[in-house]
Amino acid sequence: MDIKKSDIITMASIKGGVGKSALSILFSYVLKELGKKVLLIDLDPQNSLTSYFNRYISNIEKYNAYSMLKEDFHFNECIYKINDYISIIPSLPILGKFNSEAIDYKEIILEHHLNKHNQNYNFDYVLLYIYF
Repeated sequence: MDIKKSDIITMASIKGGVGKSALSILFSYVLKELGKKVLLIDLDPQNSLTSYFNRYISNIEKYNAYSMLKEDFHFNECIYKINDYISIIPSLPILGKFNSEAIDYKEIILEHHLNKHNQNYNFDYVLLYIYF
């Protein structure tokens, strides 16, 4: 059985206030209208993207991108379904600790989770929402 690979798109900027949140939200809804399944991964400690979808997210203090990357919780537990086409792994301000913590291989951990679990979700696109 062939496991479909998701196309990964990164929304990133060094500067805040450039429309990264609005673009990510609008782009995810455009992809939804095209019948594409999208996973948004909010890796910005300001969690603007997460705030927009907040009404769909519960238990965020426990299940979020930070806890998933630290491998405290299973990838599946950190995904919140927005609708049949859009899901999100939310952020918290604690993500800012990544810069000061020695979390080895976080990019490899994320790639491993995406490769391992996409067969369960079949996401067409993964949108990484990042602040440098």
